[in-house]
Amino acid sequence: MTVPCETERPVVSDNGFAFIVYLLYGIGYFNGISALIGVIIAHLKVDDADPVLQSHYRFQIRTFWIGLLYLVVAIPLCMVLIGLPLLAGGWSGR
Repeated sequence: MTVPCETERPVVSDNGFAFIVYLLYGIGYFNGISALIGVIIAHLKVDDADPVLQSHYRFQIRTFWIGLLYLVVAIPLCMVLIGLPLLAGGWSGR
């Protein structure tokens, strides 16, 4: 009885997806839709990646949701000028 051997996944393509997500987040500062595409890619790839890439994908996912939380809280607070420092802090990366 022979055991089917598993084929190795190419590591380069997985690293490429993590880099693409970082790139989409950078572009997301100018248009929000690319950040949304990036978080979808990160959610799809997190389970299939090796442990190091999983940590990158988890960081990317967490960064997206924390940034979205900053926007949801800061934009309504801009009506009373309290949100402006929050938005500045969110843009500068804290």
